[in-house]
Amino acid sequence: MAWKTWVVSLLAGAASVRAVAPPLAAPIIPGRYIVEFQDGQDGGAFIDSIAHEADKKMDLNYKLFKGASIKFHDAEKSVETAAKVASMPAVKAIWPVRRYSIPEYTLHWAGGAEAAVGMTKRQAPNNQNDTFSTHIMTQVDKLKAEGYFGEGIKIAVIDTGVDYKHPDLGGCFGPGCLVSFGTDLVGDQFNGKNTPVPDPDPYDGCNGHGTHVAGIIAAQGNNQFGVLGAAPGVTLGSYRVFGCNGDVPNDVLIAAYNQAFEAGADIITASIGGPSGWSEDPWAVVVSRIVDQGVPCTTSAGNSGATGMFFASTASNGKGVTSVASVDNTKAPILYTNGTYTIDGGDEVSFGYTPGTPGDWKNVSLPLWAVNFNTTDAANGCDPYPADTPDLSGHVVLVRRGTCTFVQKASNAAAHGAKYVMFYNNVPGTIAADAAGTKGITAIGMVTGEQGESWIKQLAAGTKIVISTTDPMTAPKTLVNSDNFMTPGYLSTFTSWGPTNEAEIKPQFSAPGGLILSTYPLPLGGYAVVSGTSMACPMTAAIYALIMNVRKTKDPRVIESVLSATANPNIFHNGLSPSRFLAPVPQQGAGLIQAHDAAHATSLLSVSSLAFNDTDNHIPMQNFTISNTGRTSIVYKLSNVLAATAYTYANDSTIFPDTFPNDMVTSGASIAFGPSESVTIPAGQRRVISVSPKPPADVDPKRLAVYSGYIAINGSDGSSLSLPYMGVVGSLHKATVLDPSDTYLSDSRARGPGGSATDRPPRAAGNTTFVLPPPGHANDTGYANSSLPQINVNLAMGSPLVRVDVVPVLLCRNASMAHDALGVMSLGQPPEYPVEYASRGSFSTTWDGKLGGGDVGGGKEKEGVYAPPGTYKFVVRALHIFGDKGEAAEYDVAETVPFRIRRRIITVVLAITGLALLVYIVTSLYDFANLFGIFKPHSGIRISQEGVELLHSQTTPDPRPRQRDAAGALAGGAADLHRSQPGLGTQGEQFYIYGCAQDPALARSEDLAEVAQKQSANLAQSDAKLWFTDNSHKFLEEHFPWFVKTYDGYKFPIQRVDVLRYFLLRHYGGIYMDMDNGCAASLEAVTYIPAFTTDGGHGALSNNIIGGQPGHPWFMLLTENLIPWNWNWFLPYVIISYSSGQWFVTAMFERYHRLLQSDHTVKGFEGTWAPLHHVLMDSRPGHDPWVFWTQVHGGTWTNWDSAMFGWIGENILIIVGGAVAFGALTIWCCCRCCARQKKSDGYKPLEGQELDHV
Repeated sequence: MAWKTWVVSLLAGAASVRAVAPPLAAPIIPGRYIVEFQDGQDGGAFIDSIAHEADKKMDLNYKLFKGASIKFHDAEKSVETAAKVASMPAVKAIWPVRRYSIPEYTLHWAGGAEAAVGMTKRQAPNNQNDTFSTHIMTQVDKLKAEGYFGEGIKIAVIDTGVDYKHPDLGGCFGPGCLVSFGTDLVGDQFNGKNTPVPDPDPYDGCNGHGTHVAGIIAAQGNNQFGVLGAAPGVTLGSYRVFGCNGDVPNDVLIAAYNQAFEAGADIITASIGGPSGWSEDPWAVVVSRIVDQGVPCTTSAGNSGATGMFFASTASNGKGVTSVASVDNTKAPILYTNGTYTIDGGDEVSFGYTPGTPGDWKNVSLPLWAVNFNTTDAANGCDPYPADTPDLSGHVVLVRRGTCTFVQKASNAAAHGAKYVMFYNNVPGTIAADAAGTKGITAIGMVTGEQGESWIKQLAAGTKIVISTTDPMTAPKTLVNSDNFMTPGYLSTFTSWGPTNEAEIKPQFSAPGGLILSTYPLPLGGYAVVSGTSMACPMTAAIYALIMNVRKTKDPRVIESVLSATANPNIFHNGLSPSRFLAPVPQQGAGLIQAHDAAHATSLLSVSSLAFNDTDNHIPMQNFTISNTGRTSIVYKLSNVLAATAYTYANDSTIFPDTFPNDMVTSGASIAFGPSESVTIPAGQRRVISVSPKPPADVDPKRLAVYSGYIAINGSDGSSLSLPYMGVVGSLHKATVLDPSDTYLSDSRARGPGGSATDRPPRAAGNTTFVLPPPGHANDTGYANSSLPQINVNLAMGSPLVRVDVVPVLLCRNASMAHDALGVMSLGQPPEYPVEYASRGSFSTTWDGKLGGGDVGGGKEKEGVYAPPGTYKFVVRALHIFGDKGEAAEYDVAETVPFRIRRRIITVVLAITGLALLVYIVTSLYDFANLFGIFKPHSGIRISQEGVELLHSQTTPDPRPRQRDAAGALAGGAADLHRSQPGLGTQGEQFYIYGCAQDPALARSEDLAEVAQKQSANLAQSDAKLWFTDNSHKFLEEHFPWFVKTYDGYKFPIQRVDVLRYFLLRHYGGIYMDMDNGCAASLEAVTYIPAFTTDGGHGALSNNIIGGQPGHPWFMLLTENLIPWNWNWFLPYVIISYSSGQWFVTAMFERYHRLLQSDHTVKGFEGTWAPLHHVLMDSRPGHDPWVFWTQVHGGTWTNWDSAMFGWIGENILIIVGGAVAFGALTIWCCCRCCARQKKSDGYKPLEGQELDHV
C-alpha cells in the first residue's frame, strides 16, 4: 500500500488569479524540421539528396502524411537551408519542430489501498448502478443503466503511457487486455531534448497523467473508492509520447496520431497542447486530416484560463478537432489517513488527517497541546512561545493555519522541544503542509477546521486528548466525497478561453475536469484527484464511445453536432460566486455535454456552432439545417438566448487581453431567423434555417467585444436543442499585436528581479557594446558566458508573422550588404526569424551576429553571413491578424536602442597569436641554445683526438670496412676557386681546398697539385680529389640533378662549398678538411670511425673536418634537408650557419640521434648503425690536445660578425634567458591592459559621429 499527497488545496484550482503572465509559445528546436512530401514523391530519394546537409530523425511515412523530420548538420544555417529545401520539387510543406510540455494539471492528492483483485485480464462490465458524480453530471449513468459501456470501440490515448498493471486497468497489455494496442515512441529517459529510444511497451509508472486519463475512460471499478470509467467496455490503446519528465517534439506527436489512426482507432484522445491560436500549426493540420477521414479527435482546451481571451491551444484549434473545456466536479473527493484519539482515557474515536512533510507519524501516541484556545487567531503560532511554555517533546502541538509559513510555526514549536505538529485548517478541506528541513521536527499533518476547533473546545474545557497514529504508508484510508460548495458544476477558472486568432469558435463544449478521482500508477499511489482540462478531454472521448454504441455512427461531425446541440449552457462563475448570465461561448462552447440526451436525440443540427467573425469580416448570414429523424411532425420554435458579451481589453488604452475574470456586459446580438422563428418539419425531413445576427451596438469596439449566445430550438415533442454562436465587435485586423514598450534589447547574461532565466531581463542601455564570439563559435564551451544582444518580444495578440531586421545605424559602412525590407535598410534577420503563427505572449532570442531569415543582402540568401562590427538596432515587426505580409503598413513596429558589436575574434586572435609567438620564440631559443649544448650535451659519442688514437691502437687490424669510394679512394677533397665576397676573409683570390697537408705552410700554397700530393702522403692508399666549379656542377648534374637549382641559388660561395662536401661524402665517403686546418699525423685511426664531425669547443659542432662511410644516413639527412636561404640579412654569418654551416650540421646531428633506435636501426633507413662521433678540437689552453690536425690561423672567418657570433656562443645562456624574460614581460603587460579594460565594462562608448568608426 502506498500513499502520497501534494501541497495543493482541493479547491485552490477554483481560486481566481488576476495577474498572470501568458505562457511562452512552444519553443522551436534549432535545426529540426518536419517536411511533407508532394504526392507520389519518393521520400527515400529526397533524404538521400539532402544527406550532405541533414539527417533523418523520424520517418513519417503514413497514409495521411508522407514526410519525415530532419535535422540539419549546421543548426546556425538551418533557416537558409530550410528555405532551399522548401523550394525543392519533392517538398509540399516544411515546418520547424516545436517542443510541448507534459500536460499541466493540478494534483490534489494521490494515494491508494491494497488491490482488491489480482492482476487479471479484463472482465465484462457489470457496473450498471453508476453513482460516480461526474457520470451523473454528464448522464453517463443513464446510458450505463441502459446497458451501454462502449463495447467494440477502440480509443487511442496519446499521453504519458498507462500503468496497465493496475487492477482497474486490466492488469496486462496486449490482445484480450483492456489496454490491448499501442507503443512507446520515446522511452523512459526521453526528455524532449535527447534521442528517443522507442519500445513496444507503453507502460508508465513514473508520471501518472496518462494513467489518470485512462481510468476516466475505462477504469473497471475494482476498488473500494468507487473509481469507475465512463466507458469501461472500450478497448484502449496507449501511445506513449513523453518520458518520465520533460517535453515532446511535435514530430513524435504527428507520428503517434498517424500510428493510432492506422491501428484502427475509432477515437483518438490527447490531453496535450500548447499556446497557439492558429489552425495552421502542423500538428493541428495532421489531426484535422484524421477527423476528415471519419475518426473523432478530442483534445483538451488548455489550462491557461487566467490569461484571458484569444488563447486557444494547439492541436485543439485545428479545424474539425473537438476542443473540450472543463467544469468542476460537484463533489470534492478527499482521501484521509485514519488516526484515533481519546478524551480523558475514554473510547477511541477515529479522525482523518493529511500527513505533510516530514510525515513520520509511525506509532505516535501523545497528548495534544494548543498554543491558545482562540480558533479565530489568524497568527496562531507565528510568534515565539512564552518563556513559561512547558517541554513539548511529549506532546503533539495543535496550531491553526494562517498568516505565517508552516516552517515558522513548526520552528517556534520545535524551539520548546516539539517533534510533532498538527495543523487545523482555516478553510475547508486539508492540504499536505510542507515544513521540510525544520530542525527537530519529525512529522507534521493537517486536520479539517471542524476537527481542530472541536479539539480546541475540549482542551479549553480542561480535558486531555491523546491522538494515536500509525505509519501513513500502511494506515487505513477513508475517501470522503464532500460537496464542492464553491464551484459545483461551474466552469473551471483554469480552462483556457477561445476563440482562435481568426475568430473561430473554440472550445466546442465542456465536461467535468476539476477535482476528478481516477486511477494513478501503482508506484505513485494507485489513485489520485486531479484537476485540468486534461481530465475533461477523456471523459468526452468515453462519451463519444457510448454515443457510437447507441447511434451506430462514428461520424465525428454528427457526434460533435449532437453533443453540442444537447449540451447544457452554464452560468458564469468568477471563482468566488456565480453570476446571473450565461458564460460566454469562448469559455464553455456549447456547455456541459449530456450523453443520454445526445445519444437519443431525434432532432439533429447540421453544424455544431456558428461563427460570424469580426466587424471587418462580418458574415451577415449563415445557414444550418434541422433534421427531424423522429416518427412525427415537430414544430420548432427558435429564439435567441444571450450569453455575456466579454470584453477582450479592460479599457480603450490597453493592448493586452484582460486577465480572468474579464469585464462582461449583458448586451448581445439580435438574431433574425428565416424563413421564420417557427418552423414545422414533418418526420424524416429537414429544413434550412438562416441566421442573420445584428451585433450589439452599445459596446465599445475598441475593446474587442466578443458577443455570443445560443439559438434555442424547442420542439413540440419536448426536445430542447441549442446552437452556440459567436462574433466580434471591433477589428481584429486593427488590434495591436506588438507591445512596443516591452519589446526591447537586453544583455543575454542579465536576469530579471527573480534571478530566473524565465524572468523578463532588464533593458540594455543605448550604445551598449557587445563583444561577440568568433563567427560560428557562439555555442562553443569557451563562449558559454558571452554577453550577446538579446531581442525581447512581447506579443499582445497572436501574429501570423514576426520578423526582426538588423538595421545599421550608419548605412555608409554597410551599404553593400543592406537591402530594402519593407521600408527599412536591413542587413537581414537573425536565423530564428521570421516566426510564423506566433502565439501571444513574450519570447526572447539571443543573437551572435549571424544573418539569416531568408533575405540576407539584397534580398538573396547567403550562407555564413555575419554582420560586421558596427552600430545597429533591431527593428521588430509583427503582422496584424488578417494582414498582408507584403505591405509595411500591415505591421506593428518596435525599435530597440542602438547597440554596438565587436568581434571577439580580434582579441582571441591576438591572444592566440601572442601565445603562439611566445611559444615559438621560447622553443626556437631553446632549440638554438641546444645547438650550443647549453641545456643538454650533444648526442652521440664525445671523444678526444687522443681517444681516437687510443681506440685505434687497441683495435685489431681492419675490424670493420674502411671508408672507400667507388674509385677505391680512402679520402676525398675538393677545391673551388671564387672571388671572395665582402666579410668572407681576405680580399682578392681565395682558395678553398679539400684535403690534408702535414706541413701547415703548404696550406696557403697556390700549387694545388703539390698540396694534394702532400696530403695523400699522410694516408696510405689515399687519393686527393680536387674540385672546381666546373667539375662540381658536373658531379651534381650527374648524381644529384634535383639539387642543382638550389646549389646555384646560394648567395655566398662558402654555402656552395659547404653543401658540396655533404654530397661528396654521401656519394664517395672519405674525410673533408677545411683550409683552416692541416694534418699533423697519419689519419689512419680516423678512418675506422663510421661517421664523425668535430667539436670546436664553443658549443655548436663544426663542419670544418667531417667524414664517414658513403651512403651513411647522416649524410642522407644533411643533403635532403638543404633548402634555399637567400635572406639578405646584415649578418651573413647567420644565413650561412643556419643554411649550410655548423648550426645546420649540429641540427642534423641531433636529428640523426632522435631517429636512431635502441636496436641500432635508424628510422626511415635500412641497415644497422652506430651513434655518431664528435671529435674534440678545442685549441684553447688547457683543453684537449690535438693529435691529427693543426690549425692555420688567419683563416676564412676573421671579420667582425664572426667575432660577434663567437661572443654569442660564449654567452648564449644569458642571451636566451634575457629574450624569454622580455617576451614574458610583454605578454604580462598585455594581459594587464585587457584586465583593466574588462573592469571598465569593455570598450568605452563613442559619441556622435565617432560611431561610424566603431
